[in-house]
Amino acid sequence: MLRNKIKAFTLIETVITLGIVSMILTIGWLNFSTIKEKMLIDNTSMQVKVILNQVLRQASITNRLYMIDYYRSDNLLIVKEPNGKIKKYSLPEEVKIYNLAKTNIEQTGYIAPKTITFQTEHYKKQLRIQLKWGKINETS
Repeated sequence: MLRNKIKAFTLIETVITLGIVSMILTIGWLNFSTIKEKMLIDNTSMQVKVILNQVLRQASITNRLYMIDYYRSDNLLIVKEPNGKIKKYSLPEEVKIYNLAKTNIEQTGYIAPKTITFQTEHYKKQLRIQLKWGKINETS
């Protein structure tokens, strides 16, 4: 019997190639998950910042008191308007938010200075509300 002289991968070459490809895919997947986490914390902090700025403007324009509350167990941000209307905003479970509950925005647009902290497994970000102006600064 004559053996065909066809060039092909041997079993060892196939196993080595499969191992190298698996390592490359694993490194890419790990990098993707950290990028996804960073984007999630950035998007959540931006969403809360936009909501706060919107309510600050509404309070100043309408000359009414607004209350903001955050329920960590349900990941809900609730804005209570003076007329009894309630707006609910759902936030991602993966991001834990601290020091946002029971925030009042007065008729003049005044909001007490505070630091709101957003935290995931690997990242932490803060929004600092400065004195009476209601100016919100981000820090990573």
